[in-house]
Amino acid sequence: MTSLKIKIPVELVGGIGDILRNLSLLPLNAIKFLPIHIDLRVNSDKEKYGGEIHEKVLNEISLVTDALSGVSVSRENGGVFGRFNARILRFLGFSKLKRLKLKKANHSIFGGEATRSKYNVLLQPHITGVEYKRWSVESWSEVLRSLDRDEIHWWIVEQDAASAQILANCVRSSTVLSGARVIDIIYLAERMDFVVSVDSWMKYVARWNKIPQLILFPDPKMFVGDLATEKVISIFLPDLWRKPGVTILGIEADADRLFFTKKSMLDFVPQELCSTLEAVMKKPQSSRDIKSNRQPF
Repeated sequence: MTSLKIKIPVELVGGIGDILRNLSLLPLNAIKFLPIHIDLRVNSDKEKYGGEIHEKVLNEISLVTDALSGVSVSRENGGVFGRFNARILRFLGFSKLKRLKLKKANHSIFGGEATRSKYNVLLQPHITGVEYKRWSVESWSEVLRSLDRDEIHWWIVEQDAASAQILANCVRSSTVLSGARVIDIIYLAERMDFVVSVDSWMKYVARWNKIPQLILFPDPKMFVGDLATEKVISIFLPDLWRKPGVTILGIEADADRLFFTKKSMLDFVPQELCSTLEAVMKKPQSSRDIKSNRQPF
């Protein structure tokens, strides 16, 4: 039977997070049983984000979609259907992040039994990422030195190899993943005990794999404009806000409203992050919504 090709432009905001989020919100498991092929068309602003970033994202996402049934990425920009983003998906009733079931992945990246016996923490520090997410190497180094334990193995996902190596040198057991492909890191994340990130695409991967995580979330106003906190949560934290196993630093709630507590990453204090991570990692987090995890402390 000839497949019906549905072209869905996926909004790109400077990285792969929006694409992975929208992919995991789509009902791909149901679609694969229908004579439908989804053609994802990346809708990016090349003038704002640059052609090089656009091409890199296309290449990375193509590897992910190649491992999915009935999904591919088109090499053309935009589309007559306009933006098909998370807000539209929620309007259609798709609000739960679902695991992307990949057909193939690199099994060798995990590193063998030496790390399987440890408490594995994946850290995506965003040292060279979008400006409002950047925290200094010195701050991250202080955090890692404070949390260094024989029982913990750190997996450091950072594009800048020099910065990643500085962080790796702060702990006894670590692996630097500066050149790893997104698809390899997605596969690796399934085997983690805990994930730490700065509002990155990794938060979606951790959520759909039911991995306990801590997300640093500064006010993104300089990047997305003056959006209400509730709207920011609905766009960037779907199926994450107030969910079991998910700790978010930077947003709090009182009786009447939600509000940002950190105007930028400069407002985060290493000792605050250390004490929060220790408390969260000590806490058993086994439920139907989060996989049972070990505690390193």
